Amino acid sequence: MRDQVRIGIVGLGPRGSRAWLRNCQQVKGCRVTALCDRFEPLVQKAFQEAGDPDIRPFTDYDRMLKEGDIDAVAVVAAPHDQPDLICRALAEGKHVTCEVSLTYDMNDLWRVVVAVERSGLKFQMGEQLIYAKFVKVWREMFLEGKLGKVIFAEGQYLHGITPERFYVDAETGAPLTLEEAKGHPRAMKSRMWNFFPHPILYMATDLGPILTVLEDRATRVTCMATRPESYHYPGMPASDIEVALMQTEKDTIIRMASGFTYATVKPWHWWHLEGTEGKVETARSAEVYGGGSGIDTPKVWLVESGAAGLEQAEWQYAPEELPPEAWGSGHGNLDYFAISSFVESIQKGTAPALDVYKSADLTAPAIVAARSVEQGNACLEVPDFRPSERRKAGAFPQGS
Repeated sequence: MRDQVRIGIVGLGPRGSRAWLRNCQQVKGCRVTALCDRFEPLVQKAFQEAGDPDIRPFTDYDRMLKEGDIDAVAVVAAPHDQPDLICRALAEGKHVTCEVSLTYDMNDLWRVVVAVERSGLKFQMGEQLIYAKFVKVWREMFLEGKLGKVIFAEGQYLHGITPERFYVDAETGAPLTLEEAKGHPRAMKSRMWNFFPHPILYMATDLGPILTVLEDRATRVTCMATRPESYHYPGMPASDIEVALMQTEKDTIIRMASGFTYATVKPWHWWHLEGTEGKVETARSAEVYGGGSGIDTPKVWLVESGAAGLEQAEWQYAPEELPPEAWGSGHGNLDYFAISSFVESIQKGTAPALDVYKSADLTAPAIVAARSVEQGNACLEVPDFRPSERRKAGAFPQGS
């Protein structure tokens, strides 16, 4: 077992410089040795916040890969930038973890899968919600047969985006409001534009808990959307909401909804499983990952309980169930586990919890859902990225 994994972080916007940097420094066995971003002010700010003079700052990514004294790279960039950064790191012999979503392009997703296969290195998308307490409990209930056959599942992420999330200053990386961006000589579109007009492209983070519980993958997807122009932000080329229906390999129907460009409460996640022997759901309130808010609580009903209806439940980690380093790590204290599990897989030489194939299982249905909207809500197939008789590991599929 390795004592320490040296990691370089590329992409020092709010997620990279706050959540990823802090959490990498908190994880035992992980040491941040390099920081990189094309914006020099962001590099210097993150370097100061890191408080470690031994960290090497870079604005040239290839230099960091060669000179940064690193074993692994955390890629915290816009989805359209991540595949290239991932493949370059793998080519230099570095393990890789990345931000969600991995990519919004199917060809780029195949590039990453094949690059990981050819490298033999560790890869994990940093999806944190699969480590939630409710996912653990639901998985145990599912394996014990308490839910019976899960025939229907739902997940959604409804998150109103405030006006300063759409543009940044191209020189400093500082956020600009919509009003500030008008006529600004250095206004540059932020990563939020990557899923315009399709908010469903950000589905991976909420599909993760469902597929983890069921240990399944989506095989067919259809999707519908409101018009490709926001009603809340006139002129913004985004559907305010998109809803996908999919069927899985093991015959479960899943409904997923995503929306970002309209007025709503704080980020609202919600999940629900409907089985032949019972049902479970999280609270219908903002920013809750398995606990109650006073407005609503998680609920459960099982045939075996004999209960007349849904009963209140609580699926949050008790303080003694979490390492001290996890508290305050973000997303209900779950960001810590997305990094610690990756580091552990390198140290122990084990498969990552969310390896490249499971990462693709979360990423591809969103890409297919966007295509469905563009093709008049057609029902489309989702590729299986695992090696098979039709595709050997390290080879691209025929026709790609």
